[in-house]
Amino acid sequence: MTFDCDYTSGGSSNVAAMQFAYDFTTGNLTNKIEYGKVNGFNANGFSYTDADTTDTRQNHTIYAPISGNSYIVNLPGTNNVTDVNNNVIRETRYLYNGNSGTTLAKLTRIASGYYATNGYGYNSYGLISLKTNAVGVVAEITYDSTDNTFPATTRLRATPVQTAVAQILPLPQFMMALRRCRQFTDPAGVTTTNSFDAFCRPTETDKIPAGSTTLVWTKKYRYPALMPMSSGQAVNYTDVIVNGRRGRLHQPHLYRRFWPHAPDAYPG
Repeated sequence: MTFDCDYTSGGSSNVAAMQFAYDFTTGNLTNKIEYGKVNGFNANGFSYTDADTTDTRQNHTIYAPISGNSYIVNLPGTNNVTDVNNNVIRETRYLYNGNSGTTLAKLTRIASGYYATNGYGYNSYGLISLKTNAVGVVAEITYDSTDNTFPATTRLRATPVQTAVAQILPLPQFMMALRRCRQFTDPAGVTTTNSFDAFCRPTETDKIPAGSTTLVWTKKYRYPALMPMSSGQAVNYTDVIVNGRRGRLHQPHLYRRFWPHAPDAYPG
């Protein structure tokens, strides 16, 4: 069991309790009981009294056998959330491809006996290349040719077997070495580019209007010079300039707490 204790300044506390059940053969979580608020919590003996028995929820998970691969035992087949009367509040089902265990379909319960179904197809690298939503719209996804990791384009099919060129939705281009989004072009043709420094921190965001080659900066970042630590502290902040107005985020301690600086005018 776990107890989430929220203590107030007056010394009183609100405590929420959860209980867990596992399959001792696989180690899979099979049931999570959410009691909500409890009273009389004793941290020594973990005793408590449920404050309201009617708000208890149970999250049941039944795991799916994978055809052709008995070593995959941790994929959920059905997940149900029920109330104290065993009424289903939420239900999700999953279907998997044999051998690989990749998700073939996800079914989300709408009403008893009715489900919204999302389907998935994969390329030779095991990446999702086709997505079919609950109303049958199919999206094709291609990936970068360098690492076959990052999405390059998404196309929405006009019919389940035909790609409509006019419905191309470009996705970001990535800087492969830094794994940062370098360029993004939206369906209207507006291109957004990002620049980074040697520490992979963003330095500037620019936009290129559709049909133009002129960069228009929309956001700039400024950082202080690196300073040595003194008594566990160092000057550290980020200036963010948007539309000629500057805001400063301070990070004065190792605890990485932030608070905003009042914005002021910034010429460029």
